[in-house]
Amino acid sequence: LLGDGESLTIDVDLTPITDRDGDGKPDHCESDDPTLLSNGEGPRWTNAMIPDSDGDGLLDGQEMPGECDGMGEPLTMTDPRNPDTDGDGYTDGMEVLILNTDPLDANDPGPDGAGGFDDGVGMPAPEDAAPAAGQAIAQDLDGDGYADAYELIHGADPLNARNHPRLGQINDDETANNLDAVILYNWALGNLEHIHHPENGDVNTDGLVNNIDAIAIFNWTLGNVPVLPL
Repeated sequence: LLGDGESLTIDVDLTPITDRDGDGKPDHCESDDPTLLSNGEGPRWTNAMIPDSDGDGLLDGQEMPGECDGMGEPLTMTDPRNPDTDGDGYTDGMEVLILNTDPLDANDPGPDGAGGFDDGVGMPAPEDAAPAAGQAIAQDLDGDGYADAYELIHGADPLNARNHPRLGQINDDETANNLDAVILYNWALGNLEHIHHPENGDVNTDGLVNNIDAIAIFNWTLGNVPVLPL
């Protein structure tokens, strides 16, 4: 209790927490200094201007915070500067967002894909993932219309808009457009007996290739759908 004439002073830090790249990791835990990003010193420094410093499909704020304060609970304790924390050949984002396997266990998935989906077949749609995971799936750093996690699992470069997977490319003209939508739609209706690449048609990743995918491709080429896969 305070006596007569005594007062209580409380120091409150009103400095706002900034996050310029919107990755959920505050700027004071990230850096623009290349020496800090390479030597491993400090609170697990990541790039302050790149939301996914290691390009594994997980935002920096979704991975191990190190000694960082001021950020929420991470989605996983993977290394934000190593795209494959357990060294099993599957990127952290692929395991967390696509395969539903343990990114900290080199034996999961097994050699035959046991523990997750084999070779990405039957990938869950983003809406089936946790909210934070869905955010990362929809991330498209190079703005080419293909989600970063999808590009990673199919060997495309998520930082190069000219290099992308073949999702939605039904013919052989190396781009997905309304012509692919028309071909896929007619095939789904039975008007075409054969098409070149039906395996590229499952743009909503529900395990089926049908007229719904054709409509999605058409809307994507018109700009009505912001990113593939849906």
